[in-house]
Amino acid sequence: MATKTNHFLLCRWGQEYVHEIVNKTVDMFNFMRRANVSDNRPWAVIMEEKMLKVRDTQETIEQLFQKIKQILMTLEKESSNSEYIEGDKLIPYKVNPDSSSRTVPDADKVLDGNIMEEHARHLAAVKARNHHLKTIIDQLRDLVWDINTMLAMRGNTNMSCR
Repeated sequence: MATKTNHFLLCRWGQEYVHEIVNKTVDMFNFMRRANVSDNRPWAVIMEEKMLKVRDTQETIEQLFQKIKQILMTLEKESSNSEYIEGDKLIPYKVNPDSSSRTVPDADKVLDGNIMEEHARHLAAVKARNHHLKTIIDQLRDLVWDINTMLAMRGNTNMSCR
Protein backbone atom coordinates (compact mmCIF):
# COMPACT_ATOMS: atom_id res chain seq x y z
CA MET A 1 0.00 0.00 0.00
CA ALA A 2 2.35 2.69 -1.17
CA THR A 3 0.64 6.06 -0.94
CA LYS A 4 1.62 8.84 -3.25
CA THR A 5 2.91 11.78 -1.24
CA ASN A 6 1.88 15.32 -1.89
CA HIS A 7 4.54 17.20 -3.86
CA PHE A 8 3.58 20.54 -2.37
CA LEU A 9 3.92 19.17 1.15
CA LEU A 10 7.34 17.72 0.35
CA CYS A 11 8.48 21.02 -1.14
CA ARG A 12 7.26 22.88 1.94
CA TRP A 13 9.16 20.50 4.21
CA GLY A 14 12.25 21.00 2.08
CA GLN A 15 11.84 24.75 2.36
CA GLU A 16 11.53 24.49 6.14
CA TYR A 17 14.66 22.31 6.30
CA VAL A 18 16.62 24.81 4.20
CA HIS A 19 15.43 27.62 6.47
CA GLU A 20 16.50 25.62 9.51
CA ILE A 21 19.92 24.93 7.95
CA VAL A 22 20.44 28.64 7.34
CA ASN A 23 19.40 29.49 10.90
CA LYS A 24 21.66 26.82 12.41
CA THR A 25 24.60 27.97 10.29
CA VAL A 26 24.10 31.61 11.28
CA ASP A 27 23.80 30.57 14.94
CA MET A 28 26.99 28.54 14.69
CA PHE A 29 28.99 31.42 13.20
CA ASN A 30 27.55 33.86 15.73
CA PHE A 31 28.51 31.48 18.54
CA MET A 32 32.04 31.17 17.20
CA ARG A 33 32.35 34.95 16.87
CA ARG A 34 30.91 35.73 20.32
CA ALA A 35 32.76 33.11 22.34
CA ASN A 36 34.66 34.99 25.03
CA VAL A 37 37.95 34.00 26.53
CA SER A 38 37.57 36.50 29.35
CA ASP A 39 36.36 33.82 31.78
CA ASN A 40 38.79 32.60 34.40
CA ARG A 41 38.67 29.14 32.90
CA PRO A 42 41.58 27.66 31.03
CA TRP A 43 41.79 28.19 27.27
CA ALA A 44 41.65 24.44 26.53
CA VAL A 45 38.32 24.02 28.38
CA ILE A 46 36.77 26.94 26.55
CA MET A 47 37.94 25.63 23.17
CA GLU A 48 36.67 22.13 23.97
CA GLU A 49 33.21 23.49 24.81
CA LYS A 50 33.24 25.51 21.59
CA MET A 51 34.21 22.49 19.54
CA LEU A 52 31.48 20.33 21.13
CA LYS A 53 28.85 22.96 20.36
CA VAL A 54 30.11 23.39 16.78
CA ARG A 55 30.23 19.61 16.19
CA ASP A 56 26.70 19.22 17.54
CA THR A 57 25.45 21.96 15.22
CA GLN A 58 27.31 20.42 12.28
CA GLU A 59 25.70 17.04 12.92
CA THR A 60 22.28 18.66 13.02
CA ILE A 61 22.98 20.45 9.73
CA GLU A 62 24.18 17.19 8.14
CA GLN A 63 20.97 15.44 9.22
CA LEU A 64 18.92 18.24 7.69
CA PHE A 65 20.86 17.94 4.43
CA GLN A 66 20.16 14.19 4.43
CA LYS A 67 16.45 14.89 4.88
CA ILE A 68 16.54 17.33 1.97
CA LYS A 69 18.32 14.72 -0.16
CA GLN A 70 15.61 12.16 0.68
CA ILE A 71 12.90 14.63 -0.27
CA LEU A 72 14.68 15.42 -3.53
CA MET A 73 15.04 11.74 -4.40
CA THR A 74 11.37 11.11 -3.60
CA LEU A 75 10.27 14.03 -5.77
CA GLU A 76 12.50 12.93 -8.65
CA LYS A 77 11.24 9.36 -8.43
CA GLU A 78 7.58 10.35 -8.39
CA SER A 79 7.85 13.03 -11.03
CA SER A 80 9.87 10.92 -13.47
CA ASN A 81 6.65 9.39 -14.85
CA SER A 82 4.85 12.69 -15.37
CA GLU A 83 5.25 14.66 -18.55
CA TYR A 84 6.91 18.07 -18.59
CA ILE A 85 4.76 21.08 -19.44
CA GLU A 86 6.40 24.41 -20.18
CA GLY A 87 5.45 27.31 -17.96
CA ASP A 88 4.51 29.49 -20.93
CA LYS A 89 1.66 27.14 -21.74
CA LEU A 90 0.32 27.21 -18.18
CA ILE A 91 0.47 30.93 -17.38
CA PRO A 92 -1.62 33.51 -19.24
CA TYR A 93 0.26 36.66 -20.15
CA LYS A 94 -0.55 40.17 -21.29
CA VAL A 95 0.02 40.91 -24.96
CA ASN A 96 -0.09 44.67 -24.51
CA PRO A 97 0.94 46.18 -21.16
CA ASP A 98 -1.74 48.87 -21.56
CA SER A 99 -4.57 46.37 -21.97
CA SER A 100 -6.27 45.18 -18.81
CA SER A 101 -7.49 41.90 -20.28
CA ARG A 102 -5.37 38.77 -20.17
CA THR A 103 -4.95 36.61 -23.21
CA VAL A 104 -3.84 33.03 -23.54
CA PRO A 105 -0.88 32.27 -25.87
CA ASP A 106 -2.97 30.02 -28.14
CA ALA A 107 -6.60 31.03 -28.57
CA ASP A 108 -7.33 27.50 -29.79
CA LYS A 109 -6.51 26.14 -26.34
CA VAL A 110 -9.33 28.02 -24.64
CA LEU A 111 -11.72 25.29 -23.62
CA ASP A 112 -14.75 27.33 -22.71
CA GLY A 113 -15.68 30.92 -23.56
CA ASN A 114 -17.86 31.07 -20.47
CA ILE A 115 -14.77 31.07 -18.29
CA MET A 116 -13.51 34.24 -19.93
CA GLU A 117 -16.93 35.87 -19.58
CA GLU A 118 -17.10 34.90 -15.92
CA HIS A 119 -13.58 36.25 -15.40
CA ALA A 120 -14.59 39.55 -17.03
CA ARG A 121 -17.69 39.72 -14.83
CA HIS A 122 -15.66 39.12 -11.67
CA LEU A 123 -13.06 41.65 -12.76
CA ALA A 124 -15.77 44.27 -13.30
CA ALA A 125 -17.27 43.50 -9.89
CA VAL A 126 -13.88 43.85 -8.21
CA LYS A 127 -13.23 47.15 -9.98
CA ALA A 128 -16.65 48.46 -8.91
CA ARG A 129 -16.03 47.36 -5.32
CA ASN A 130 -12.59 49.00 -5.33
CA HIS A 131 -14.11 52.24 -6.61
CA HIS A 132 -16.78 52.09 -3.91
CA LEU A 133 -14.15 51.51 -1.20
CA LYS A 134 -12.06 54.39 -2.56
CA THR A 135 -15.07 56.67 -2.31
CA ILE A 136 -15.69 55.61 1.30
CA ILE A 137 -12.03 56.16 2.20
CA ASP A 138 -12.12 59.64 0.64
CA GLN A 139 -15.25 60.49 2.63
CA LEU A 140 -13.60 59.28 5.83
CA ARG A 141 -10.53 61.41 5.10
CA ASP A 142 -12.74 64.46 4.63
CA LEU A 143 -14.55 63.70 7.89
CA VAL A 144 -11.29 63.32 9.81
CA TRP A 145 -10.02 66.54 8.27
CA ASP A 146 -13.19 68.39 9.38
CA ILE A 147 -12.97 66.95 12.91
CA ASN A 148 -9.31 67.94 13.21
CA THR A 149 -10.10 71.43 11.96
CA MET A 150 -12.93 71.83 14.50
CA LEU A 151 -10.69 70.57 17.32
CA ALA A 152 -7.93 72.95 16.32
CA MET A 153 -10.32 75.88 16.23
CA ARG A 154 -11.79 74.90 19.60
CA GLY A 155 -8.31 74.69 21.06
CA ASN A 156 -7.47 78.19 19.75
CA THR A 157 -10.61 79.74 21.27
CA ASN A 158 -9.95 78.13 24.65
CA MET A 159 -6.43 79.51 24.69
CA SER A 160 -7.51 83.04 23.74
CA CYS A 161 -10.04 83.16 26.61
CA ARG A 162 -7.37 82.48 29.21
